[in-house]
Amino acid sequence: MLDKLRAQNEREHEVLGTGFFVLPASTNDIDECNKQANTLFNLSLSEDYISILKATDGFSCNGFNLYGCKQKHAPYFIDGILDANLEFWEEESLRKYFAYSEESTTRIVFNIESQMYEIVDRVSWDELYSFTTFKEALEFNLEDSCIFLE
Repeated sequence: MLDKLRAQNEREHEVLGTGFFVLPASTNDIDECNKQANTLFNLSLSEDYISILKATDGFSCNGFNLYGCKQKHAPYFIDGILDANLEFWEEESLRKYFAYSEESTTRIVFNIESQMYEIVDRVSWDELYSFTTFKEALEFNLEDSCIFLE
């Protein structure tokens, strides 16, 4: 998955003059983010997600936003994964979800109760698709949402 993201970033850089990758998260930032996810939400971040953070600390591309370790405002806005989930968890019914991304109609979440990665409706949070890994959910969501134009 990371190779596909890198290739698409390079393609956009060649065509548009800029890619969608931002600076990678530092090892310390990733460790602290994972520690805080464990403390605040009683879970560990997906290893597939962590591997992406090592290349780019979140990204925004064609309406798809993968949350970073920390909120960013430049070169464009990216929510921080902990801040986004703390906000979602203010609504008690959403406390079974840990969100990794969003796009115009969906989110990728980890369902804490089922222990599955799900693509849910962005508004209702109804399950649309379910996967055993974050990588599978991300690959499907990027393809299904036509984020990367060929």
